[in-house]
Order: sequence, then C-alpha cells, then structure tokens
Amino acid sequence: GGEGAGVSSSAGAGGEGVGVSSSAGAGGEGAGVSSSAGAGGEGVGVSSSAGAGVEGAGVSSFVGAGGEGAGVSSSAGAGGEGSGVSSFAGAGGEGVGVSSSAGVGGEGAGVSRFAGAGGEGASVSSSAGAGGEGAGQR
Repeated sequence: GGEGAGVSSSAGAGGEGVGVSSSAGAGGEGAGVSSSAGAGGEGVGVSSSAGAGVEGAGVSSFVGAGGEGAGVSSSAGAGGEGSGVSSFAGAGGEGVGVSSSAGVGGEGAGVSRFAGAGGEGASVSSSAGAGGEGAGQR
C-alpha cells in the first residue's frame, strides 16, 4: 500500500504512483507512469504495460484483466503487437480513443478495430464481439 509522487519506482499490492517511472502489483494505479502491470491495473498516459506476452520496440501498450486506459496506444491480453500498432485488449476492458483492440493474437500496423466480450469503446473505428458496444464507430 505504498504511494509515491515523482519516485523512480513503485511496487506492491494496491500501490499508487503519480509520475513514477514504473508501477507494478495487484491493483496498482499510475498516472503518467512509464509502465504499469498487474491485475486490475489502471493507467492514464501509460507508456507500456504487460501482464503476458511481449510488445515490440516503440510500442505503447496496456494490458490486464479488467484494465482501463485513456489515450493508451496499445494493449494486448495475449500475444504481441508490431511496432506502431495501436491496440487494446482484455476481458471487460474499456477504452476511449483506442485505435485497435483484440482479445487474442496480433494486429497489423494501421489497423483500427475493437473486440472483446462485453467491451465498450468510444470513437473506436470498428467493434466486434459478444455484447460489444461502441459510439462513433465506422
């Protein structure tokens, strides 16, 4: 339950951090952190986050069960995404302004899509999956 402002790293169960370099742990939150990982982790402007799998160089990603992200460039629940790919994935994951989303596998560069069970998205280009809702979709 440790908090830190402007610290280099923050880790632990229920650890929060603002402007920290990295944050990890169950239920860890971070705003403007370089990387965030863990079950139920939230992040705004998070550069990189992974619970499983590997992301390529220059890829900004966010991942986690029930993870939310605003302005997140890339996210994967399983597998890897290529450089420059914007994607979002996860069980019950929501995303605003997310370019691409997938439950499993990888997407190619420039692909805009959103998928997942019960996943919602605003201003996503496309939406697919069971019970998927989207506003401003194509």
